[in-house]
Amino acid sequence: MLCMTWTDRGLDLCRGCEADLPWNDRACSYCGLPMESDGELCLKCLTEPPLYSAALCPFRYEYPVDLMIQRFKTSRHLANGIVLTSLLISRERRTLATISDPDTVVTPIPLHWRRRLTRGFNQSAIIAREISKALALHLDHHLLVRQRHTPEQKIQVRGRRTRNLTGAFRTTRDLNGQRILLVDDVITTTATVTEATRSLMAAGAADVVIISLARTPAGPH
Repeated sequence: MLCMTWTDRGLDLCRGCEADLPWNDRACSYCGLPMESDGELCLKCLTEPPLYSAALCPFRYEYPVDLMIQRFKTSRHLANGIVLTSLLISRERRTLATISDPDTVVTPIPLHWRRRLTRGFNQSAIIAREISKALALHLDHHLLVRQRHTPEQKIQVRGRRTRNLTGAFRTTRDLNGQRILLVDDVITTTATVTEATRSLMAAGAADVVIISLARTPAGPH
């Protein structure tokens, strides 16, 4: 997929390219932000712990993972997303098995219908599908609804991202103390997953764990 050489693996990525990926080995225990030391909390989570209990983000959003995700989302090269999701599952399988039970539900961050019509698919739903299959967990595509169209987060300055998403999500049923594995493709400022978690907790979720392919390093995003 990256170096265009043959591989005898059941994965379209050779072992050398896999080893060279920007693995998020040292990350904030809560939000997955890349850190200098393992087990640290970022300043934001230290001063204001998030509503969700953890974020599992195996990659930093850097080359070539950023390129692979862009191909996945905008060029419909779905194999890029499947490969990264397979690596996520392999890396986090023990943790995911530990925090999952028969009532755990996997759900993706939804797209507004206008954006889905333009893109043709929801990339987070594909990631969620692969995770639910690997862990034999219930997948609910309709648990969250994006009830209003919002400008893309990547074009918003940091201070406007939270305001941009306030009230953007609605949970469609009572969750009765279930744990939710909330799936997104990339976490940048945590504004999206925080607002979605707020809706899930208000509907009765006992716990929300974020799962994302990649986390953007700290910077002017």
